[in-house]
Order: sequence, then structure tokens, then C-alpha cells
Amino acid sequence: MITVSIEPHQLTAGRAAELGITLKNTGTGPCTNVVVKIDVPPGIRWLGGRERIQLDRLAGGDTFLHRLRVRPESAGEYVISSSNFSYCDPQGVSRRISGLALRVLVMVETPTPPARRPRFQVTLDTGILPHDAWGILHGRLKNVGELRLSNVAVSITGPLAVRRSEAQSTDGIEPGGQWEFLFYVKARDRGRSVPISVTTEYSIEGYGPGSRTEVIPVIVEKNPDEANISLTRILYLAASPLEMMPLRLGTEMRDIQQAWRAGEFRDEFDLVSSPAARVTDIAKEVINRHPSIIHFAGHGGTHGQLYAEDESGFSWPITVDGVVRLVRLSGNVKCVVISACHTEPLAHALGQHVRYVVGMHHAVGDRAAIGFSIGFYQALFARSPIEDAFMAGLAVLSARQQQRRDSESPFLLVDGQELAVDHGPERWVSIDVTATQNERAAVQALLDELDLGLAARADYASRAAWPELSWVITMAVPATTFLTAFAKKFGERVGDTAGDAADAVGRAFGEWVRRLYAARRGKEGNVTLYDRERGLDIVISRDLPARAYHELIAALNGWPDELAGRPTELRWSGDGWAAPS
Repeated sequence: MITVSIEPHQLTAGRAAELGITLKNTGTGPCTNVVVKIDVPPGIRWLGGRERIQLDRLAGGDTFLHRLRVRPESAGEYVISSSNFSYCDPQGVSRRISGLALRVLVMVETPTPPARRPRFQVTLDTGILPHDAWGILHGRLKNVGELRLSNVAVSITGPLAVRRSEAQSTDGIEPGGQWEFLFYVKARDRGRSVPISVTTEYSIEGYGPGSRTEVIPVIVEKNPDEANISLTRILYLAASPLEMMPLRLGTEMRDIQQAWRAGEFRDEFDLVSSPAARVTDIAKEVINRHPSIIHFAGHGGTHGQLYAEDESGFSWPITVDGVVRLVRLSGNVKCVVISACHTEPLAHALGQHVRYVVGMHHAVGDRAAIGFSIGFYQALFARSPIEDAFMAGLAVLSARQQQRRDSESPFLLVDGQELAVDHGPERWVSIDVTATQNERAAVQALLDELDLGLAARADYASRAAWPELSWVITMAVPATTFLTAFAKKFGERVGDTAGDAADAVGRAFGEWVRRLYAARRGKEGNVTLYDRERGLDIVISRDLPARAYHELIAALNGWPDELAGRPTELRWSGDGWAAPS
């Protein structure tokens, strides 16, 4: 059976508008020789589009969108009918349908000075959606007029389910500006032109609120699960809990989709996404999809845990053991990508069961994680091996000039062993992007005192969970080199005895650190010495006693060679340097 519907149902007198007439085959078998002659009543002027819809075949469950342009002359209720609506059903029986009535309400236009009318364009960048599977519908609204759009909200309707179905909104869009929005959707209908109604609500200062609805077609393709299970399936699992720092996971997924669409061998891959993932979603997708590659994107904790979402959208931590158990539900996984901070313990645990694992040594910026994903999947969709795809991810990350610490965060385990990567020169200093010019200058002046050739860059933005610090300074220098610089710089100013020299250097170190903290005026901050060779973060607090300097040297001299049991972070407590529990 074929049904016919129309969108929008309401028009404005005297204003041209686009009507979308949708044909849907509600049965399971194909209908053929479909003909619909569209009859527009007096009072509505035909401006464009064919008056006759003719399809050779409409498959079961598919839809077809036909668009025409009209201008109603006066207000009232009108009926668009058909003098010839016929088709052959799946059994070959000819069906002629009478009494088709598509009702349209025409309203009187509220007079508005022509010069003050808003002008904007709405487009959907996601041209293809999977059938009966969650995907991302990404769009943008561009203000091409002369007026500022305020309190803008976009909502969508159509033959689809919308997760977190509230409208996407923004405070305002300036003339010439644009705003991107996205929805997590599951398309119920298939076809080359499935209609999506996009409603934009807005207000203009002095003129009050307004709204506009337009119908935009998208392609909904058969889910590969229904036809082909031999593809390399990539499962993208994303979670950005409501109470944590928002992440641009929709942007990351969109960029991966663009890399897939541009890939020479895209037909060999199946890309499936599960946004706002809960633990139950992860288990269901892993079991049902049998992915070859699993990509976790979101927040990570300092002990290797990942944060999924609960039923209300808030955080739900998954332990290292829990993630390993979820991944092993498939039995088909050859690679896991963990795009979250502090996932080294998790990566090594997964490396015992999965051949390839991409993890993050420490905190990683949101833009950096997206940059790595772009390079990784561009290479993967060109049939590059995992090792080459990993190196491509690092190359794009570095080319996009992310902070140096970010470029050193990703690592690849192959059969449990970390792939050796030459990151180039070891020394750099990164401060957060909120630093003012005066603060950067003050930090740089302190660095210059050490004669180590260090230059500070304001380029740090974290993807770590629970970002409680308002500012950070990370100094990537071998710890012994950094501490030796103090002995050389300040040891010459003390007496001859070793004890006096030790105390003086320790006091000088503590005073230099206090001045570094004073250079930043934020509420709470953190100074970290990052020793890449040891894979160690040394968190240096504001008030260090003189003995902390030499106790740190002693701790580093006794540093274990084996990875097992070796800490990745040291902090000063009243009793000395220790790893956090």
C-alpha cells in the first residue's frame, strides 16, 4: 500500500513556499508503475515542479519525496487532490486510489517591512543516514541577511527517532555568521529522498519571534547488517556526560564520516556510531555488530577508567576490567582506539586480548583527539595497515599545531608492545589557552633564568574528566636536566660546604616555583614537570620545602627499569614524593 502525505501543512498568503509530497510504500514488497497526478486548487498558484509523479518502482519500506513550489493567493483551507493516483501492488494487481485529499491551511501574512525580514539558509551536511541504526544528522544555519537572529532554536521531525529530542539552540547569529547543529537520529524509512522537516525559531529585536519550516531530503540506505556482514566494521562509541566538560564528539564523528565518504575503498568499511552511549548500549552494539575496530571517544579518569552515560545523561564510570570484558563480548575485535585521557593502564590491559590498541599516555586536548582521528581514518580508509594509520594520525595532529604534549600522548600497542616513535626534540613548555599576554611574558621570564632555551606556548586544552584546575603549566624537560640547571644556576652563590649548597639550591628551587605560581592569577593551578623518557608527570606544588629538591633527585636515581609497578605520576606530600593512590 502506498500512502501520500504533505509538508508543511501551513502556508502564508502571498508568499511563495515549497511543498513536499511524500510517497511511502508501507508494505514489504515493491510497488510498480506508480503514478500520481497532482491537482492544485484555485487560490494556489503553481510556480514550479512537475505536476505528475511517475515511478517505475518503489521498494517495500521506501519513501520518495516530490517537491513543488507554489504561492497561495488568499487565506483559507485548501485541498490538494489527485485525478489519477494508481500503482501495481506486489502481486501485480492494478490499484486506482480515489479521494486523495491533502489539506493545507493558508494564513494571512503579518505585515513586516521588507527591509527587516530575516534571511537565512538551513542545510543538512549529512546526506546519507543508515536505516534503523543510530547516526548523526549534522546541519548548519547561515545568516545571509542584515539582521541579527536571536534565541535561535532548530528542531526536526520526520520518519525518524531523535535521541535527546529537545531543540538545538544558540543565543544568536550575527549577519554573515553561521551556526552548526547536530541530532542523534535513527531513520525508520528508507529511500533516496526521505523528507526531514527542519523548523527554525528565532526572534528579531523590535519585531518579536518568528519561525520557518522547510523540508530537506536525505538519503537513507539499507543498514549493512541487513545485507552484508563481511565488511570491516568500525563501531564509534561516544559519551559526553552532562556534568563534565562538553566535548566536540559530534564534530569528530562528522570528520570520520567525511574521511569515509572520501576514502577510495569506502565500500570495504561499515561505520556505525552510538552517541550518548550507556553501558547497556555498548554491550548491545558490541554483541550485535561484531565490530573489527572499536573507537571509544569521551572522558577518561586518572586510573584508566572510561565514563559512559547513565539513563539521565550523567556520568557512569566503567573500570579497566569492565571495559576489557565489554570488548571481549565480540570475539572479532582486532583494534581498539581509546580517544580519552589517561588510558595507558586500560590500553595495556586490552593489549593482552587485542592485537592493536591505541591509547593516550596522559591528558589530551579535544582538538588534538579530533586531529588524530582524521589522519588515522583517512589512512585506514585507503587500506593502510594499522601501524601506518597510527603514524598518519600523529602527522595530522602535529601539522595542525596542537600543543607538543598532545602530539606525544597517543601510543600504539602491537601484540602488547609499544610502537617506537621519534617525537623529535624533547624540550617544550605548554600553558593553557586562557593565559593573558602579561602572564605568558612573566612565565617566559622565569624560564629564561634557567638558560635551557625553553619557550612557552599558550596552547593547552584538555579532554580529561573533571577539569578542576583553572590553569596549567607543563614543562617537558628530562627531570635530571631540569634539576641540574638549578644546581648550576644557584650553586655558585653559596658557601663551600656541600650541606650549605644543598640547602641553598633547594630553597632557590622552591622560591622559583612560588614565583611561577604567582605569574598566573587564576584560582587554582598546576605546575607539572613532564619527563618523557620515564613516562612520568611530576606535579610540583606551590610550597615545597628545601629538602623536596634533593629527595626528588634521590627518587629519580632509584627509578625502576621495568614498566610493571612503575608510577606515572609523583606528588609531594609531607612524607616525601609518592604516587597518588
